[in-house]
Amino acid sequence: MNTLRDVLWHQRLAPRVVYRADARAFCRPIFAEATGFHMLCVVEGRCSGLDDAGTRRGLEAGDLLIAPHGGNLSLHHPGCDHLGSDSAAWPRTQAKSAYEAGSFRAFAFTGKAASAGQITHPLLDELPDYLAVQTATVSGGANAHDPCLIIDEILGDEPEPDLSIIGHLAELVAARAIEAYYGASGTDQGFLRALHDPEIGRAIAAIHSAPGRNWSLERLATTTGLSRSAFSRRFTELAGVPAMKYLTNWRMRVALEQLQAGNTDIEHVANAIGYRSPVAFQKAFKRVHGLTPTQATSV
Repeated sequence: MNTLRDVLWHQRLAPRVVYRADARAFCRPIFAEATGFHMLCVVEGRCSGLDDAGTRRGLEAGDLLIAPHGGNLSLHHPGCDHLGSDSAAWPRTQAKSAYEAGSFRAFAFTGKAASAGQITHPLLDELPDYLAVQTATVSGGANAHDPCLIIDEILGDEPEPDLSIIGHLAELVAARAIEAYYGASGTDQGFLRALHDPEIGRAIAAIHSAPGRNWSLERLATTTGLSRSAFSRRFTELAGVPAMKYLTNWRMRVALEQLQAGNTDIEHVANAIGYRSPVAFQKAFKRVHGLTPTQATSV
């Protein structure tokens, strides 16, 4: 399994809103909402991207601009030096919209924001506020199989695009972009070191693929071939958190996803992530998220 994509999926990048600009005339900005994981992709022409800090970046076909932690992003025709007074008119609730935005074509993807009390993953916590990435560096260049072009085609051809398909493609693009960002330095940084470590990466993949297994520190160590003590030290050193705490946090992230997807059977959710006692699960869930499983279903 691809552990990085798994992190993104359970962080809930499935899109709430997808904007599409296919225009040739006016100079109006495309805004992503202030909360959530934002990704802007230019599929044709040239434009400039502006972030909350006022940093302007020249973008052209194949470029991505990502805000992993939320914040306002906008795309403009290169000749536009202002945000425009009509930016609030941009629709924020419909899945698709055509909008006059200058002589370029682009789409903006807004993932679900973290819920109140929801823990985030260290891999995403370590990212900067904004990433600017060439899709050529993450998907082998612009071609018929480029996920960004496929998303653009879906948005252009389907009156009611399937957001679940778009979500999977967007997660693939985001995962590759994040890998490209970390790989640009030539060395692993932060949590990515743990994912790429032969032993610890294997243990993390095991946790992600089977969160409901009756894991113990000894059983996790067995997946790596390391002794219990050596595994414990190495996991904490590379991941920045003890193995059993990472296991608990990941289980609670999976549980939150299930609850918010409509699975309100507490006992079933508890069993799915390795808790035989619903009471113990509810205590652990509240300790990690700061709210009860029942409260989480309505957030």
